[in-house]
Amino acid sequence: MFGPPQAKCEMKVWSFPSMKLVFTLPLRGSPTATAVSNSLPFVALGFKDGMVQLIEIVGNQPIEVDNPHTLEQHIDSVVSLSFCDEFQVYCSASADQSIKVWDFGNR
Repeated sequence: MFGPPQAKCEMKVWSFPSMKLVFTLPLRGSPTATAVSNSLPFVALGFKDGMVQLIEIVGNQPIEVDNPHTLEQHIDSVVSLSFCDEFQVYCSASADQSIKVWDFGNR
């Protein structure tokens, strides 16, 4: 059967203050939570399936950071993300009532 077209999910990064598009990154789905580091080149995305994706911006190129802890992801939707650049960690909170602290300094 025919249904509505699937909306493609993507993240666009713009330079500031020129507001020129730097790159477009396709996403695995619609994020339920996002966070951007204040001082380091990282973006975190959380998804309905409990997965957390970390993206590092190197130059003008996005690189997905491999997560060796995939089995430790949340078991429900990620509802919040936050960076603590000083300690090189980011935190995720989930509808599964858990909070996880992820070390991105050592990956």
